[in-house]
Amino acid sequence: MDLEDSFILYLTVIRTSSRTGLVLNARVSRDIVRRCKAIESKLGVKLTRSNILNEMVFRSICKDIIEKKLTSTERDLYRHNNLTHALRVYKEFLQWHEVNDLLKGE
Repeated sequence: MDLEDSFILYLTVIRTSSRTGLVLNARVSRDIVRRCKAIESKLGVKLTRSNILNEMVFRSICKDIIEKKLTSTERDLYRHNNLTHALRVYKEFLQWHEVNDLLKGE
């Protein structure tokens, strides 16, 4: 996973909840990072900037999560949606980070 420390900072300082409008707390931020790492280990993929910002690769990873129903159980049939949400948040971060790099002239 690329830029993990920056991702955590983004989650706790910049990213806001669509429900509350508040920045995410440390527990929620850690959960999102943990879910991204679970995607890497369960699918055997690296969540790199080049992978996630490539729309075809991103969609393929989301498709694999949904088709394999990763982390879903009999009691929680749609738990895999948490993984796809975490992946979307990570993609948003990478896009935000890329724009900030351009603005800084890096």
